[in-house]
Amino acid sequence: MFWNKASKTAQEAESARIELAAALSFKQCQQDSKLAKLYFEHKRNDQDATESFLNWQERALQYSIGDTIQIADEQENVLTYLKLWSIFSSEDVHVKIDFQIADSDSKVHPFVFLPLIQNALHNGYNSMSEHPVKIKISAIGGSIKLEVSNRVNHYLSSQAENDYIQHFQDRLKLQYPTHNLFLNSNSNLFKAVLLINN
Repeated sequence: MFWNKASKTAQEAESARIELAAALSFKQCQQDSKLAKLYFEHKRNDQDATESFLNWQERALQYSIGDTIQIADEQENVLTYLKLWSIFSSEDVHVKIDFQIADSDSKVHPFVFLPLIQNALHNGYNSMSEHPVKIKISAIGGSIKLEVSNRVNHYLSSQAENDYIQHFQDRLKLQYPTHNLFLNSNSNLFKAVLLINN
């Protein structure tokens, strides 16, 4: 009886941990501290940049973690985030985007694509035109696939071991229990592939 109670308590603690990590993952997308830092360091006195940043924050804060939105809206979130990162960054930002959305009625949770993109921009190299961050999103027949790759940062021991990835993995367990997430790196390239079935 004691072991059953202890096991139940451990399961409850793990469930609570996953929910907390999922919430942190969502918040890291809603209020990206690194994007905000770029804005305050380089563009805080730029009226157009300020308006764009505030509009993004207003849009992002309207979402709740349990919401579902059309994939077209999530695509717009990705494009807006990438545009802001490019505007605010002090260096050139090179990104290659490929959207293949055959099923525009597909729905996803807000910011399901953003953590892997944040990881690439925050922790990889993207300032060389010959080595852009590559982002591919496809939605066909209820299956959604996200691929993100970037030139590796050799100062990091592993781009797969950070809060963005670890919290996101817990969020996926909660919201997409049948998902598949593949993380792979070599001496030059880090690649993440996310598969979701609606």
